[in-house]
Amino acid sequence: MTPARPTAAGEVCGAFGDLGTLLPILLTLTLTGAVAWAARAVPRSAIFGLQIGVGATMAWIGVGLAWSGPLAAGMALGVLLGIPRFAPRLPAVPLALLCAFAADLLAGAALPPLPMPALTLPHVVLPGSLEEAWRGLVVGALPQLPLTLANAVLLPALLVREMFPAKAAVRASERRLGIVTGVANTVLAPLGALPMCHGAGGLMAQYRFGARTGWAPALLGATLLALGLLFADDAAHLLGAVPTGALGMLLIVAGSDLALSRRLREVRVDCRPTIAAAAVATFVLNPAFGLAAGWLIEGARSMLRLEPRSVDER
Repeated sequence: MTPARPTAAGEVCGAFGDLGTLLPILLTLTLTGAVAWAARAVPRSAIFGLQIGVGATMAWIGVGLAWSGPLAAGMALGVLLGIPRFAPRLPAVPLALLCAFAADLLAGAALPPLPMPALTLPHVVLPGSLEEAWRGLVVGALPQLPLTLANAVLLPALLVREMFPAKAAVRASERRLGIVTGVANTVLAPLGALPMCHGAGGLMAQYRFGARTGWAPALLGATLLALGLLFADDAAHLLGAVPTGALGMLLIVAGSDLALSRRLREVRVDCRPTIAAAAVATFVLNPAFGLAAGWLIEGARSMLRLEPRSVDER
């Protein structure tokens, strides 16, 4: 799971003011069937537009990062393209990051400080007053909820059905994604954790670079847990040593894969306005607005007696 992208309003509320901290909102919506209803009601063409918009956003952010470190970005791109072709059994991403780091060192970058292990346990973070708790709910949690529902539940469920059609219906349904995200935030946020979700971008990035089983997120989680518990004071320095240019190239490659799906070539003409509206609103604003824009356009088509078709029918 990855930290959820906060809204501008949510950022002012601190860790306690976001999704799942005061009330298990997403968990409640999932258990009452509201998330399942949304999965049926939201047009597939709108979800596909979200996919394009999220991928384009990832790639655009990656361009900025790659521009800040072109040497590391070029080294990472060469490894990412070469390893799958000439040595597909080797892990492309770790090698790309190592080569980019070595290139930065040769260019004169300084080595990061040697980390000193020290056990650091989390502590409980609770609101100081009812006023603070209410402000966190209204300013942080509620504005974040549509974004999380779109980008952490509906779109990941669609992607997993494409990637793993034999297992997705049981293991990664909208209901399961909503329950896991809601439980994780409800339990961990009071311990000071950032809000987390199954972001569509992170899912595509892991799949693009070789993840095919549950061991991939398990290994990532174990690594981050060790960093947090043993190197809490130096974790930021360790992660900051990764060249930003290489990270940018990872985002460009994964975002391009997410946006340039084969479905882009298969959709019918009458669904393109919905897809375009959702994609543009997602890229310019965020996935919550993209979902709303796609829904509105599809609703307008229905009012004009144009038969709505989902992307799955293409």
